[in-house]
Amino acid sequence: MNATAVVARSRLHWVDVMKVLGMFFIIYGHLFTYGYQYAYAFNVPVFFVLSGFLFKEDQSASEFWRKLWWQLAVPMLAICVLNNTYLIVNDLLHHRLDTSRFLFPLGMLAGEHRFLDVCWFIYTLILLKIISFFVRRNGLRILLAVIFLVAAFFLAAVIQAYDWRNAVLCVLPAYPFFVIGHLVKAGGFAEKPLPWWACIAGMLLSMAALFFIVRANGEVFLYRFIFGNHLALCLLGGMAGTALLFFVSKLLDFPVGWIRTLAVGSVVTLGFHRYLIVFYRHFIDKNPADILVASAILLIFPL
Repeated sequence: MNATAVVARSRLHWVDVMKVLGMFFIIYGHLFTYGYQYAYAFNVPVFFVLSGFLFKEDQSASEFWRKLWWQLAVPMLAICVLNNTYLIVNDLLHHRLDTSRFLFPLGMLAGEHRFLDVCWFIYTLILLKIISFFVRRNGLRILLAVIFLVAAFFLAAVIQAYDWRNAVLCVLPAYPFFVIGHLVKAGGFAEKPLPWWACIAGMLLSMAALFFIVRANGEVFLYRFIFGNHLALCLLGGMAGTALLFFVSKLLDFPVGWIRTLAVGSVVTLGFHRYLIVFYRHFIDKNPADILVASAILLIFPL
């Protein structure tokens, strides 16, 4: 059996499906249309959970830093440079230049959301991976996740009051999701096949839990430290939505070429989809067809 066949057989196809579903709900959430609150409850946490699940313990330092640089840091830097250059040029064309925009290299490296925009979660993810690379024991990871949650709880009011939007701060509420994903991987049960009826039951239960949690908790904006009515409900909502996508993905756990293509291009899709949304909103306000628009945006980038 050749190497390609071995990789194809060992690949978790449901992970690709879950990535694509996560991208869809990020795009749909950014449309700020009907039900966007439900998308915002889990659309970013699902990627933190997946990243924790896929994190490799046995990789060497050179492999870790090489992948971190080429798979996350370089795409993030390229997207941010293009986005900020576009904003500067656009300001110049409209005679409204904000000279502080020229500081975007420093602001971007400092994790400022203004310069990172949708790439804030990539910056946060890089930090999560670095922490997990150095903190090797699961017990210490759990302890650190609890400490981060306590810090997020007490800092939330101050961060909201000053509207601090920084990807470094976002590590606090994001790390627990990353650790949960890693613990799920350690348990081994997620990689086992599930019967269709178990997937359907899991979907229904997760959907019901997500509905009631969002109704009780309200809007969540993780990057702004807005956790709704309670941080605990924010965590539960993120896990309920992640579980929903997990059961849907396990139901569709078979190799599909175009799903794999969409999953591989996730960073590019998430980095540039906002331009298509802005263009679309110039002509059409929110409407029931936005779900189709989100699907179309998702499918455009691999073309």
